[in-house]
Amino acid sequence: RSADLCSSQVLTCTVYGIPPPSIQWIWHPCGHDISKARCNFHSSIESSFLLKSGSSKGNLIKGISQRKQLIEGKNKTAGVLEVAESKSSGVYSCVATNNIGMIARAHV
Repeated sequence: RSADLCSSQVLTCTVYGIPPPSIQWIWHPCGHDISKARCNFHSSIESSFLLKSGSSKGNLIKGISQRKQLIEGKNKTAGVLEVAESKSSGVYSCVATNNIGMIARAHV
């Protein structure tokens, strides 16, 4: 999903796993190719940033939270990322991890 410049955003990531996973958020800056309408992000670790509440790498992060909730009859983990002000183009990914493995989902 795209966001208007200087707008606030709330992204949600809902996962299910046994044991229940924890969720982290990562920001991948876009490459700046003005000939492309979509974000051309680099998925390498070197150009990605693990986000925390109060982080200002790329965009100011107002808050990060996660909670367990019953959805569709299952105890799921919902992660929420609150972006205070969108000023830099990028892709946010939520990464769910437990002792069995990990999975990531991108939010454009």
